[in-house]
Amino acid sequence: MATPPSTKGNRVLDEERDYQRILPDADSRQALRERGMSWVLSSNVSAIGAQGGDLYVRFHNGSIYKYFNKADMFNDMYESSSKGRFVWNKLRRPNAPYTKVGSMPLKEDRDVSDEAIMRVGISTRKVKKLNALSFANMAKMKALADVSLIEASGSITIPLLK
Repeated sequence: MATPPSTKGNRVLDEERDYQRILPDADSRQALRERGMSWVLSSNVSAIGAQGGDLYVRFHNGSIYKYFNKADMFNDMYESSSKGRFVWNKLRRPNAPYTKVGSMPLKEDRDVSDEAIMRVGISTRKVKKLNALSFANMAKMKALADVSLIEASGSITIPLLK
């Protein structure tokens, strides 16, 4: 079976996004369904499920976590535009009780630790914005330094950075 044109390499979507989402293949989607989980298109979360009042989250390293008494969040998470952000904002930051219940390896999984996949990331867009702010602040500091030099020496200079 040929890889669809919207995917490349390890089934990573080629999108104009900070984080690239992973598309599971048909075999992986079937394996998830057999496990009672619904696959999701995400760069961090692979699938979610609900059973007996608990929410199950499978990450792209194969790890499956159970969030106690959070099954009522299934639809909101499924419909959210960012599954990873949902996990952080609605489950991890509010300290929802959870436990790792196992692992389910799939072809698309990343070879990363649980700590790495659960870490709050900073997007490329945010890094660029922070760099721009840093350069702007350095420019302001340089301009202020030039102003103080002008006042101290009594001469007029044109600051390099403003």
